[in-house]
This record gives sequence, structure tokens and C-alpha cells, in this order.
Amino acid sequence: MIEVNESTKKKKQTTLIYLLIGFLSCGVIFILSIVICIGSYLWFANSLEGEGGVRLQNNFEQYALDYIKTNKILDLDETMLAYYDGTITLTGEELIILTDKRIIDRQHGQISAMYLKEIEDIQHSYDNMQGDIFVVKSKSGKTMRFEIDIYNDGDLFLQIFTDTWNNTKE
Repeated sequence: MIEVNESTKKKKQTTLIYLLIGFLSCGVIFILSIVICIGSYLWFANSLEGEGGVRLQNNFEQYALDYIKTNKILDLDETMLAYYDGTITLTGEELIILTDKRIIDRQHGQISAMYLKEIEDIQHSYDNMQGDIFVVKSKSGKTMRFEIDIYNDGDLFLQIFTDTWNNTKE
């Protein structure tokens, strides 16, 4: 009878040791996962070349200026007034550019542009999930639609866009 109790004690001790090792292993894996997630986030955030959002003449990012020049998006006689880079990594591949002469939307390697003098109407709406939505209609019937993501100063872009458009009508 005494042997059974000692055997049972050894089994209980062994079980407790395995449980303790299992819990410690799970805890270490959990902590390592958190450290890796936080480290990855900080690394990604620091790898961005600039700040997002609508940018005006006094705070254009160099990466965007280089991208626009390299890809020859602007005409030589145009002055860029504002732009918005819609990419998370700020690569310049999805740009909305306002110049003194045109509104330019570059998406997926394709450029859509409309001269401000040709614009008949600018419609703006705001969606809590998408942000600012612009629909621009030309006098000839051409329509452009573009979005500025939520919390990226779409209202500022709207103000500069409509002011510049109104100045071209005078």
C-alpha cells in the first residue's frame, strides 16, 4: 500500500512539473510574440520616408518631389500647389496632385487629369469609413472620382482645390 502512494506521489509530481513547463513555455511564447509585434510596428513606422496626409507647398516631402519629377507627371509650366499620397508606405504610386492648371489623379500607373478651366462642378462628400470623396465634372462631360482617406486633411485639400478652381474662373 505504501508503494502505491509513493508511485502516485511521483506521478503527481511529474504531472505538476510538466504542467509548470507547459505554462512557462506558453508564457515565454506569448511575451516573445508581443515583443516581435511591437518591434515590427516600430520598425515599419520608422521605415516610412515621410508623413502622410495632404501636403502643401511649404511641406512637400522630398520622396514625392523626386517621384513626380522622375515620372514626368507635371508639365514644365505647372506649379504644384498640393498633393496627397494614398499609399501606406508613401511610395508616390497613388497620388492626387493639384497644380495651378490641373487636377491629376495617378492610380496604378495610369494618369487621369483635368484642366481647372474645364471643370464645371466639384462635388464633395464625406464618408465615415472612406474619408473625403471628390467627384469632378468637366464641361465636356468627363468625370473624375478620387478619395482622400479619413484623417488625412481632405477638408484642407477641398479648400485649396475650390479656391484655385474659383480663381481660374475669374
